[in-house]
Amino acid sequence: MTDGKDTNGTGQGGSEPRRAKPRWGQRMLIGGAVVVVAIGVGAGVVAATGDGWHGGRHHGAMRDFAEWRLTRALGAVDATPEQQEQIMAIAGAAHDELAPIMEEMHGTRGELAGLLAEPVIDRAAVEALRTSRMAALDVATERAMTALLEAAEVLDPAQRAALAARLEERRGRPGRGRD
Repeated sequence: MTDGKDTNGTGQGGSEPRRAKPRWGQRMLIGGAVVVVAIGVGAGVVAATGDGWHGGRHHGAMRDFAEWRLTRALGAVDATPEQQEQIMAIAGAAHDELAPIMEEMHGTRGELAGLLAEPVIDRAAVEALRTSRMAALDVATERAMTALLEAAEVLDPAQRAALAARLEERRGRPGRGRD
């Protein structure tokens, strides 16, 4: 027997309206600008740590590519030269702060391989490596998110909306922002 209320979300019983889920486009509007900056910051970090194309041999090209993509995206939403300069400064500062953390991460695979190659696997040492890297990643993602939010605040709402629309349009194309 039911009391007439829809308590399980099936739509049966009761007449209480259900909340509409936020649309994907609204979420993209909020986070669109930050994705572009994330690409710029992340690619810059990868370039600086030597984890870029072919083991870092093209790290300069990777950094140039990241700056080019960021500049292109900002130009597509009619960011002013002042806005572009501010966002590039934000991305550069984040890169400078994140590069040492990413450099530390660079040796993780070798450290793990060394631990696994021992005659007896030291589970505590493996766990210590994992937790230290996760803590470093937490610091890195927190800093990156701060940079993304700072950069998003430089753009006006219309520019963020245009950037979100551009990102959504490119979503699903081969090699372009696939999930």
